[in-house]
Amino acid sequence: MRNITYILVFLGSSLFSQEPVFSDFYNNPIYLNPALAGQYQIRASFNANNQWYNIPGQLNTQTFSLDGTISPKKWNDRPRPAELVYGLYALNNQEGELGMKFNDISGLFGAKVRLQEKHVLSFPIQFVLASRKIDLTNAVFMQNLDPVLGNIYTTNFIQTPLNRNHINFHSGLNYSYTNRLKSYDSKLDIGISLHNLLGTEREGFLSQNSVNRLKTTIYFSFLKKGVFNSNMRFSGFYQSQINQKTLQIASHFTPTINGLGNTYIGTGLFFRQQFLSSTIAGDPFKTFETIYFPVYFLIPNKAFIIKTSFNYGFPISEISSGRPGGIGEITLQIINNSDNYWDICPGDKQVRYELNKKQKRNRGKLEKRRTKMVK
Repeated sequence: MRNITYILVFLGSSLFSQEPVFSDFYNNPIYLNPALAGQYQIRASFNANNQWYNIPGQLNTQTFSLDGTISPKKWNDRPRPAELVYGLYALNNQEGELGMKFNDISGLFGAKVRLQEKHVLSFPIQFVLASRKIDLTNAVFMQNLDPVLGNIYTTNFIQTPLNRNHINFHSGLNYSYTNRLKSYDSKLDIGISLHNLLGTEREGFLSQNSVNRLKTTIYFSFLKKGVFNSNMRFSGFYQSQINQKTLQIASHFTPTINGLGNTYIGTGLFFRQQFLSSTIAGDPFKTFETIYFPVYFLIPNKAFIIKTSFNYGFPISEISSGRPGGIGEITLQIINNSDNYWDICPGDKQVRYELNKKQKRNRGKLEKRRTKMVK
């Protein structure tokens, strides 16, 4: 017997729900803030998020981005006073059993200006082409059900998917501070991003009402190397859009383990709290909390670095009573940098320490040779 799915479709309501929130947000940099583009010569990032496994029609999101910098020849004097920043971004999001799909394709262009030797300011503009689609051909309405036998009679209420396309713009500012140009021991990023600058869009597929979808994000990230022989990062953001507020705090811990060669293993702890205000739900104010546990691997060499991570989240608020399942996320980054330094590379202190150890070994070998020659 075919499964019968009861659905409520509010064609005149807000089918444009809040945009997805990623747990490992700093590994999805352009989605967090387009001003985070251009931190390396070239970077490719992939992210896949699967939310609430036990709910029919899960929320599945995939993103891909490519960003980097361009330095005109006349700007090649070090330290460079400015660089051009570029980026490409694609997002695919599917929600619900009817397959509501959001697809965004965007490109950005901007500048990264070195205010002083250790201070950098980035500001881009991102052009977005967005499409929204919902397929009601498989929807079952009350008039399709036999009141006695429960048989389903398809009336083909809607033969084709409902589509909406629109354009929009994102922008933001990011301020970076490093204690050194290369092999830095600490790095601070602070920024603000404004998504959907055009603001007002139609509320739904058929409704003529409008809703302001401006999304504002404020964030920080602080990296400190050489803390108990480890690299540590603390980051967080606060985000507001329509009737939803999100606060997330994250920590990363990457210990230096002898015997792993050039492979680094890290972990951490994320905490997210979301505040939802809705008159439709009957409860004017709700909160949802989730804890995430990440595990990631970093493999660097002389030319590039590969970073992959997996995050699993556990809902700990009221939503857990319905056992919706966890939230899983996979990220992959490939980074190439002509200056040959990354966030996970040893800091200047560790570089000098390793250099001193090597020099001591060489001096020891030289002394042994001299002793043998004398004898």
